[in-house]
Amino acid sequence: MRVIEGSRGGNMITVLDIDIDLFVDPLPTGPLVRTGRRAEGVEAWRPEKVVDFMQTWLGLNSDRRIPGRVFETHEEILDALAELQSPVHLYHLDAHADLGIGQDCYRFYSDFLAIERSLRPSRLCEFNPRQGDFLLYAIACDFVGSIDYVTHPEVFAYCPDIPIGMDRWTDKYTDGYLDLRRFCGTSLEYSTRSTEQELDCSIPLRMFNRDEFRPPTVSFDCMFITRSPDFTPRMSDRVVDRLQNKFLDS
Repeated sequence: MRVIEGSRGGNMITVLDIDIDLFVDPLPTGPLVRTGRRAEGVEAWRPEKVVDFMQTWLGLNSDRRIPGRVFETHEEILDALAELQSPVHLYHLDAHADLGIGQDCYRFYSDFLAIERSLRPSRLCEFNPRQGDFLLYAIACDFVGSIDYVTHPEVFAYCPDIPIGMDRWTDKYTDGYLDLRRFCGTSLEYSTRSTEQELDCSIPLRMFNRDEFRPPTVSFDCMFITRSPDFTPRMSDRVVDRLQNKFLDS
């Protein structure tokens, strides 16, 4: 079992991971499979409002551009995380936790976590990580060593989308851990802490409401921006373009 202790970030590379669906209201729900562009029922923030959020609460400055990339769907960042070659502290700005809620992740818990840790990155393609569960694989492969999860206010208030039994809080939402447990028997119920579940790894976790986010002073080494067309209207592409042109050194 691997447990990462100490302060969040520490000497880790700090990655600002922005899924643009965080800046869509109301909370964008989507399909379990890709269907194309989300067109109805949601409204994207104006580009100027998102830029102001980035400058005010994350300290971004167009005079200090951050190396990074733009992706279409969120699982595509796995290769980029692997290239960093060490566990990162992930500022995960997303309307969804991407920890497998609503998806069939049994093969991840029973088979992927059974693979020797050092071999997991080379076996990723066999398991086909998706935009809704890619973060499970990133943690299991040691790509991510701690997480600050900034989520949509509707998620924060009503339905934190972290699988039951995976989050372990010493101070709810402000100081806790995220545990990955491997199925060792026949139980399909992740929420049951039974002898059939073996703790694989545990990493520091904090969770923030987008509308009340007041982060500590931090500088980012890398920035990833994801379009997520299944969850965003076309207006969101303008937000991506503005962020890319203003803050990204790509």
